[in-house]
Amino acid sequence: MTCGWILRYDIYYLLNLLYFIFKKHNYWNIPNDAPKKETLKVCNKSWRAYKSTLVTDFMDNDLDASTFYPYLTKELWEDFVKLKSTKEFQVFFGL
Repeated sequence: MTCGWILRYDIYYLLNLLYFIFKKHNYWNIPNDAPKKETLKVCNKSWRAYKSTLVTDFMDNDLDASTFYPYLTKELWEDFVKLKSTKEFQVFFGL
């Protein structure tokens, strides 16, 4: 699994998964903080790129991403579109 795929999965599932991995099993035992920082940077970059793809490839073309990505429910897609369509979002990003 790639970091981007994991981050694209339902955020609720992701949070439960992270709790299970990091808290219960303590798998985040990297002695140096530099690898942790780099891993989180990659995850952050993948997450931002994915959201950008959803906006440019789907929202801008009036397509439904929930038909393309099986893990993205119709409800999540509608919430995403609603969030990205707000005036605050458009003003903040100069759209």
